[in-house]
Amino acid sequence: MITIVPDFYDQFSCKAGSCQHTCCQGWEIDIDEPTLYRYEQIKGEIGDKIRQSIIIRDGVFIFQLTDDDRCPLLQDDGLCQIIRTLGPKKLCKVCAMHPRFFVYKSELELAGLGLCCEKTCELLLERDTPLRFCIEGTDETMDFFELLKMTDIAKYLPRDCASQAMSILHATSSLTVSQILRIMELTEPINDSWCQLLAKIRQETTAGKLTLPLPPLETWPHDQQQAYDRICQYILYRMLPRLSRWHFGHLADYAKMNTTFIYLAAAVTGDLPESLRLWSAQIEYDTDNVEIILENMLK
Repeated sequence: MITIVPDFYDQFSCKAGSCQHTCCQGWEIDIDEPTLYRYEQIKGEIGDKIRQSIIIRDGVFIFQLTDDDRCPLLQDDGLCQIIRTLGPKKLCKVCAMHPRFFVYKSELELAGLGLCCEKTCELLLERDTPLRFCIEGTDETMDFFELLKMTDIAKYLPRDCASQAMSILHATSSLTVSQILRIMELTEPINDSWCQLLAKIRQETTAGKLTLPLPPLETWPHDQQQAYDRICQYILYRMLPRLSRWHFGHLADYAKMNTTFIYLAAAVTGDLPESLRLWSAQIEYDTDNVEIILENMLK
């Protein structure tokens, strides 16, 4: 099987204690059976603490979060006690792999890094060049539409692929701010920050400070155009396995609508990387919320 990765994949390294949005807080962490067995064999104080931190919920072994929603093995300095005491090889599968993802389409494994991780957002946005993808283990690279053409995804594309590229990468959503907010407000909030963001966008819209449609992206400054191009492509890249259920054009509209929302969020916060990260944590990491958006875009 061929594995595809984005051009920044190999540059990832966890920010550990310097991360402002640790993945060890606010997320329930499932423990796979092989790791659970290893934890049962660990001796000493650290072994006792690990076992005391594990509970069963709905038939799944998880770390029981503290009252402030932190993993019990997360230290005050933001570092993992398991890594510091036993080394990274003792992590459970979820912790060891996050924020990496692996999805499948045709004979391809589409791998990447989740945008709920602030380091991933930094890597995606640090270049002002078009996003490229690599065949892992080779020097071969391709742009997004070359990637589509090497798979059976190509059958979902119109004959004029260049026009489709412009439609996806150099346009914002045709929906109004109110329409986008209506859809986003249907999703299940992940935290108060998400609710506050939606309220701020609505407030700015009501005051006449935010309007759509935006000017075509190709008229924007180069660095800003490339940033939103890369965001749009990467959102669509992760959605490609859903082609078995959704039409390619609808997934492209999904990518454009969410890219437009991220633009609106960045406009009111002044922080594009954090707007992208919060959107991903709210939407991409909740499959129900993804489906809510896909279904309500059709209404």
